[in-house]
Amino acid sequence: LRALPAWAKSALFFIFLLVLFEAGLRLAGLIYNETRLSVFGGEADDRRTVLCLGDSYTYGENVTGKQAYPYPPWLGLKDAVPRIRVVNRGHCEYNSSQVLAELPENLKTFKPEIVILLVGSSDKWNIIGAKPGDRTFIYRPDYDGSVSDGRLFPSETQNLFTNLRVYKMARAVYLNAKFRYLLRNAAAIDTKKLADGYKAGKLSDKDLSPYMAAMYYNSRYENLFELALEALENVPAGSAYYSHHLSYYFALAFSFEFQSKYPAQKVVERLNGLLARRPELKENEAFMKYLRYFMDKKNLEAFLGRRLDENLDAIAGLIAASGARLIVMNYPSTHTAANKALERAAVKHKAALIDNYSFFLKLMKETGREKYLMGDDHATPLGHELMAERLLPEITGALK
Repeated sequence: LRALPAWAKSALFFIFLLVLFEAGLRLAGLIYNETRLSVFGGEADDRRTVLCLGDSYTYGENVTGKQAYPYPPWLGLKDAVPRIRVVNRGHCEYNSSQVLAELPENLKTFKPEIVILLVGSSDKWNIIGAKPGDRTFIYRPDYDGSVSDGRLFPSETQNLFTNLRVYKMARAVYLNAKFRYLLRNAAAIDTKKLADGYKAGKLSDKDLSPYMAAMYYNSRYENLFELALEALENVPAGSAYYSHHLSYYFALAFSFEFQSKYPAQKVVERLNGLLARRPELKENEAFMKYLRYFMDKKNLEAFLGRRLDENLDAIAGLIAASGARLIVMNYPSTHTAANKALERAAVKHKAALIDNYSFFLKLMKETGREKYLMGDDHATPLGHELMAERLLPEITGALK
């Protein structure tokens, strides 16, 4: 090494620092993964189990595993209740059909004494069903793998370089700075320019993602609707967005609810025109289902409401048959249809109801929204803590 020139020594020292930094980041990743555990209190079968089911509100979107509401009750119970465990089986974007489809296995695996249920917010737009063979109820076994990162938009293709933690950290810093810039300047985003660039192949799905997210978080629903429709009309067949990933469908269905410029018939005309140009889409179940969604919007809304009620009844029935006790929670944010369905289910099946919505509505009127809910309506760490505080006494009483 002494014979090496100064520049070579400097390069080797820099590489050594990068390797050391990479090792440190991987170690930090292992430590973080431990905080994202979903089973608190051990895996043994003889544990008294509280099973939490639902979507991203249960999983803990945008917070750590130990900040999501299922973890604090375990902390409050572990000293007073021997062999207690709390299991978080929330999945981002899950609807009631998906929770129902997995329920028998969850009951068999965990044998819970208590089941906490909070689901329904995704039923309005995620219309995946639980009946293989019936094209009215889409069931995709590959769906979980396509959204396993739990984010609104899919991640990039991985290789040796992109798997380096140093690269990921640098990219995260860059994307965070870029996204913050887009949020500040969302009003200046040129939707037509983005759509034209995507249509011409100059922009990829990954390029569109931060712009669509910025529109979403800034309530630019008409622009998001227009861009999502343009993207669906031009998405390549090889893209994850073509059928596996629901981001464009989510953006289209979600933004439609909040904009007033376009009637459902306009969407149907555009999608039927696309189907005429790309007849292979008849085999794309996601596309055909969302075409139906807009073809009969009013009737479909009634159908989705009935499906949610039926799924909640089926979930409650399976839980009762297992001998477990059901506790129902509603959402702290404005998911009116889901909250009403959850309340109906609680009354019908004589289950305890934790009314988060009324509680948080009062709090937000007194002290503001930002302390309890994020921009996308998911709970903040404090919001999860308050949900857990309201849940703990009900669990404690049920375990006696």
